[in-house]
Amino acid sequence: MVRTNRKFFKLVRINAKAFRNHWENEHRELLAYSANRLGRIIALQSFNAYPQVTMDKEGNIDVFDGRHRIALVAIKGMSLQVAVHKKTILPHHLIA
Repeated sequence: MVRTNRKFFKLVRINAKAFRNHWENEHRELLAYSANRLGRIIALQSFNAYPQVTMDKEGNIDVFDGRHRIALVAIKGMSLQVAVHKKTILPHHLIA
């Protein structure tokens, strides 16, 4: 419900490792900023929400909600679906 209230309607499958690398280069900080939070995410059996990714007019990517979920999937070398606004087109190298 929160995802649709914020108008994150479109689901896109991303390469989590490529996304993490891109995000960390762009923001100059770790995607998983809290080891404690990452540990709690690792302990979960599954996720119950899609990370919400935004992109500004200059093409900079940000995560509205779900940084640690993306970071965990990146550590595992997998892909995952993220929710974006309807008109958002993520860079091709981030798509799985």
